[in-house]
Amino acid sequence: MKRAVLHGIREMAKQYGTANLLFLVPMSPLHNIMGISFKRGDDKKVLIPCKIEERWNRTVEENYKLVLKSMIEGYGTEDIYVSDLQSIIKAGHIQLYVMPELKHPLSHVVEEEEAN
Repeated sequence: MKRAVLHGIREMAKQYGTANLLFLVPMSPLHNIMGISFKRGDDKKVLIPCKIEERWNRTVEENYKLVLKSMIEGYGTEDIYVSDLQSIIKAGHIQLYVMPELKHPLSHVVEEEEAN
């Protein structure tokens, strides 16, 4: 029997480059009233392409918490713990692509390992 093991996000960023990682994240649009942006709980979530946005306290190298920034204006960002992100990817709720090989979702970041 084989089980799939997701490489760590930090290791993937080292191998492929942070800029080459693309995430499809369920997000709802931002609403703006008098300069204040917010999300509503009753909005339908859609898969939005996101990239990692590194900040002084949110870096891939720290391997703690990341910011996923929408590539489509009007959807904002999502702060997420790396361990949670990896679990959500494994569960199939977020899709991870390597940009040069977009035709291979998730299969390119999963390694087959023989179970003992």
